[in-house]
Amino acid sequence: MRQITLAFVLLLLLPHQSLAYTEIVDFFLDYGVETLMRGGVRKLPEEQEALDFTAPLFLDSKGKYRLDAGYENQRTVRIFNGRWARSHAYAEKLETSVAAPFSLTGKKINGTVAAGYGYRWFDFSAENATEGITLKGDENFEAKKGGVNLSAYDRLRLGVSVIATDYRSGLEVPIEAEIAPCDFLRVGYKRSYIDDAADFNVQLSGKSGLIPVHYGEELNELYIVGDYKEIVYGKYAHELGKTGNLRFEGKVRLPLSLYLVGNYRQRDLNFSQDFSVEGKPGGFMRGDIVFREYRGGIGADPTDKWNVELNYRHRGLDSSGGGVAFSSAVVDFWPSLVVGNYNHTYDAAFSIDQYHAGMVYKGENVTLGLGVQYIYLKTAAQLDYWRSVLFGIGRAGANTLQLDTDRVKLLFLSLGLGYRWQNVAVNYAFGQFVPLGTHDNKPASATPPTSSGGGGGGTDIFESIADKIDHNPGGNIQRVLLTIAF
Repeated sequence: MRQITLAFVLLLLLPHQSLAYTEIVDFFLDYGVETLMRGGVRKLPEEQEALDFTAPLFLDSKGKYRLDAGYENQRTVRIFNGRWARSHAYAEKLETSVAAPFSLTGKKINGTVAAGYGYRWFDFSAENATEGITLKGDENFEAKKGGVNLSAYDRLRLGVSVIATDYRSGLEVPIEAEIAPCDFLRVGYKRSYIDDAADFNVQLSGKSGLIPVHYGEELNELYIVGDYKEIVYGKYAHELGKTGNLRFEGKVRLPLSLYLVGNYRQRDLNFSQDFSVEGKPGGFMRGDIVFREYRGGIGADPTDKWNVELNYRHRGLDSSGGGVAFSSAVVDFWPSLVVGNYNHTYDAAFSIDQYHAGMVYKGENVTLGLGVQYIYLKTAAQLDYWRSVLFGIGRAGANTLQLDTDRVKLLFLSLGLGYRWQNVAVNYAFGQFVPLGTHDNKPASATPPTSSGGGGGGTDIFESIADKIDHNPGGNIQRVLLTIAF
């Protein structure tokens, strides 16, 4: 039971934005084909790349009929041999959309109506034959979408979408509304959603269990944007009713075609999850998560076609909580009253430092991008557990589990190419993670010798990262976007 609980802790704390938990690379890379071209760190301020129903102000087709088709393929982990042989984490995404423009009242009100379809799939498997551990999940999710975007009198913008998704039973209705009292100031409201879902099947010591990782949240933000002649830009957003959840981004133009960019974001949330063992209620877990991010960078636009940018970004996640694993799921009812339940508390932290360099060339017909990141990941987690006995009065079997791997180093390389011919544009980007090394937090006397390429000496599930260095060429990601506008 304690192994199921530990596996659940690790799954729940896997980094996520608003996608399935197994899409691990989304914690390192921002979305978008051009973003991947330039090394995985998005531009500030954000620019519209495709029609986006989750941010309906990006449904603007700019007075043209438009078709978008985007595809993403992730092969995050592929372990060929070793303790975690046959383990892997794959994911795919497909987004298609069409849009048509319209105008009202003598073109004082312009708009776009759009429809789309989205598909997401993941296949996750962690297998350790030596310790008898198997953790698997394979699911897909669909979404049907519609939306409208309006712009009135150059002062008011409104976007509304309706999304029917497999993540939840009801409809999602993302909304964005902006009013511009003057040319350099905008005030707005945004409603968006976080959807995370996965059901993981577990086999531990001959017992089977189910860990459902389901989290859904509605976000409501007020924001203000200042943009003075593209010289000074700033945006501040705050979630309504949640004093700890905010974000800020800014950009300042400097002489010699240079500029500075930066952002800060923080989110606090809590979760409550249940799991089962062989069809019976297996227990529950409660906890809190605190996420922080900040970024600073310098860039240059030496010509109207070239852009070069350097960034440092830090992301940190801290979580603590606890719960109970029911012994009644693995023993008969009356013996379970004497044996008692397994109780646990945990503390976990992830810290990521990213050093990024990217370059993009945009010609009249050809786009070319190159990017590189050095990623330094620090991890720490501790799980304390014990078993209550004699109707919960006593205590036995107390122990502590800790992560042995506390540092991981990765290199990320990316390349992108785009071509535009009349009304058709195609952009493609490829990124490759190259494992560089890991570090164990055990004393040298307790750690078996490792090769110069790095290796792990512990027995926890995070040692799959160390195995990846010796037995995995590194994960990769591909993105492609086709746009037809006329």
